[in-house]
Formats: sequence, C-alpha cells, structure tokens
Amino acid sequence: ALHYYVNGHGDGSLCHYIINEDGQVQESGRDQAHTQLGIGMLVECCAIAWNQGLDLYAYDNNRLLKGFEYVAKFNLGNDNVPFTEWLDRTGKYHHTKISQQARGKLRAVYEQVYNHYVIERGLTAPYVQQAAEKLRPEGPGKPGADHPGYGTLYFSKSTEKIPSTTGPFSPGAIVAVGSGKEVKLKWIESIAADSYSIKRATIHGGPYTTIAGSVSQSSYVDKQVKPGTIYYYTVTASNKKGESASSYETAIAAGLPSPYKQENIGNTSVKGTTSFNGKEFKIEAGGEKLDSTNDDFHFTYQPLSGNGKMIARFVPQTSSQFSEMGLMMREGLADNSPFVSLIIYPAKTGQIELPDWQVKMITRNVKGARVDTSAVSFSLLDPTVTWGRLTGYLWLRLQRNGNSFAGSVSYDGKTWKQLPNLIISLKKKLDAGLSVSSGMLNSTTVFFDNVSINRNK
Repeated sequence: ALHYYVNGHGDGSLCHYIINEDGQVQESGRDQAHTQLGIGMLVECCAIAWNQGLDLYAYDNNRLLKGFEYVAKFNLGNDNVPFTEWLDRTGKYHHTKISQQARGKLRAVYEQVYNHYVIERGLTAPYVQQAAEKLRPEGPGKPGADHPGYGTLYFSKSTEKIPSTTGPFSPGAIVAVGSGKEVKLKWIESIAADSYSIKRATIHGGPYTTIAGSVSQSSYVDKQVKPGTIYYYTVTASNKKGESASSYETAIAAGLPSPYKQENIGNTSVKGTTSFNGKEFKIEAGGEKLDSTNDDFHFTYQPLSGNGKMIARFVPQTSSQFSEMGLMMREGLADNSPFVSLIIYPAKTGQIELPDWQVKMITRNVKGARVDTSAVSFSLLDPTVTWGRLTGYLWLRLQRNGNSFAGSVSYDGKTWKQLPNLIISLKKKLDAGLSVSSGMLNSTTVFFDNVSINRNK
C-alpha cells in the first residue's frame, strides 16, 4: 500500500493515509470529507516533488490516481466500489464499511489531478474527469478544507512537454528492503529519464561499482549479496542528453548482521520483521502487548552470557498510540519464559488521543507466571512526549549484575534517571535485545539506533 502523512488537524498532529491496491483510501470508512482532504494534500506534495525533478505522481504504478478514481467514483453516486474492513495504523479507528458521511460533497481537489494525469500524461481517469467537470470552475477550498482550491485557474493547460534540451534529474527516495538472499530497491522516478543505473558500495560514500545499467523500471533486485553485509546504494538516471547526478545514498543490510537474530514471540497475529541500515534498526511488529500474561511481540536479539549492559536510543516516529517497546533479557524464545524488560508504554488516561507515555520495569520470575508490573514507573516529559505523542528521542539502558537488574532512562544520553533495582534469579545464558509490540491487530513501526550490548568479563 501507499503510505503518506499530512498535517491534517488543528492541533498539529499528523494524519496517516493509506491507498491500497484497489484504490481504497484509509479514511474511506471515516467520512468522505477527510478522504478527499488527505489525497488533496498529497497532490500538493506531488507538485512540490515535480518541481524538484521527481515524479512522485507516478509512484507505485500511479497509485495516487487509483485512489482518486476510487474516491471520485463513490462520491459521484456509484456504489460498486470494493471495501475492505480496516483498522488504521494508529489503532484508533476501526472501519467496517465505507462511510456515507459527506458523500457527494466534492472538494476542490480534482482539477490538478485531471490536468496532470489526463492532459499531461495521456492517461484515462473517467471519474476524476467527471468530478472536475462537475466542479468546473473550481472555487476556493471551503473553510477547514486545508487546501486552496481554484484548481481550474491554477492548473488548466493544453499540453506541457518536458524540455528535450536537458538531461534527467537525479532519482529520489530510494527505499531498500534487505534479506539474507537479496536486497530489493525502489525509487521515485526522475522526470525525463529513459533508464537507470544502480551503483553499490560496501563503504559509506563509496567508491561505487555499477551493478546494473539500462534498467527501464524504477525498481531493482540485487541478488548478489552476502548475508549480514551492509550495502550502500545510489541510482542515476539517463536519457539521450546524458546521465544525472547520483541520488542520495541509501544503506541496508542483507539480513541482520551477526550475531543478531529475530523472532516472533508468542502467537502474534502479524509476523514482524527487522531491518538494519548500519545505524538504525527498523522493527515492524504486531502483538498484543509486552506486559500481558501471554507473550505476544517481535524480538530482535543476540545471546548474552553472564553480566552485561544493553543501551539503545528510541528514535521518534509516527506510530500507534498503543505500542510498547524497549529492552529485554529473557531465558530463551519460548512463550511465557522468564524475563526482565525496561519498556516505554502508553498508560491510559481516558482520552485515546492523549496517552500518558511512561517507562517501567516488568518481569516474569518463573516460566508460565503472570508478568509483574508493580515496579516503579514514571511519566515521560517534553521533548520526548508532546501532546500525548512520542516526538523526541529517549535513551534506554538495562544492566545485569548477577541477580540484580537495573533500568535507566535519559533524554540526552548523558544524564540518566535510574529506576529501583529488581532482584530476580535468571539463568546465566540469556537472549538480550529489542522488544516491540503494536498493541493492536495491525503492525506498527519502531526505530532504535545507538544499540549496543556490552558483556562483562
């Protein structure tokens, strides 16, 4: 699916929109006003990218156009549109059917889409065209619409040709997904590009070796990789006038570097994945929660024998308001194994938009026992938390010394606040790593960097 974020609320929070393969927009089950709001804002993002030489309009086989066709078709009175039950990425909105609210109230967002895809690109968009014609000439965006309108005035044109006297712009936004067998690359197309060349290095900044040339699509799969190795990629675009400058470098590991491994713990409904780019661990995880009776989370770990210390920095991102994440030391990967964990979690406040984000230590003393959550916890402050959202970095540290486990947190990595030590008898050999649970049926994405595991002799 195509994911994107727009600033769509007066409180400055971010709306997260998704367009799936059928064209269904995430907000389709909420109301048609927010549905048109989101995709209308994305068109503005595409126009900005176009002026920078990048064809975001065409991303993922013109996925945005498919979303607009879906929305226009339904709001023009057609009922035969597919709808899939949807729980949004924040976990707050569960839509079981397409919403009739504000249906038919077309917003001034269609003219720009029509002129780009139909007039400039020569594609067909029958429902977008009908919506544009019905609104023409587009007036202003109504109060609260968050977009200016006047699309007929701003965007109407007969033709627009890409200048043939210039070479292509650099490709943008390389997305890399790595495994032990291959690395998949995808990027935003460059305007006026006829083909692409993919270049790879094993050192940040190169030197680079061209591993593929004359690639006609904006994607490539590199199968010549070594498991655990970190690779650095750039892409150039070419046409008859020459070759562009290189895109920004993107790093990704072909699977996790040794000795890291990953595993879903418990009966998770969504299979988690972890990737590493040389600096950050990106963890996509499902799971009910970390402090439940039954384990249900994604674990990225390595062995730890005896005493040792883990440190990691949580990297803020837009994610679920129900997620739990942190550091864990546990006796193996079996469900209900004994463990100690230092976690970030959203304590309930009665307002779903404003959880009280806290840190605490949780433990399971013996296999199969209930998780003990009675340890001292405290609320996180600005800049880590703003208006009920995780907006800043937070350092976590979990240390073992015999049967004593100490958890600490820091806003800057220098000044630490320690929680009371916990005494628990665990085996000498443990698995230590990053634990993440989305807290809902969907998955969520969490980032950690500056991850280290130090073993005491």
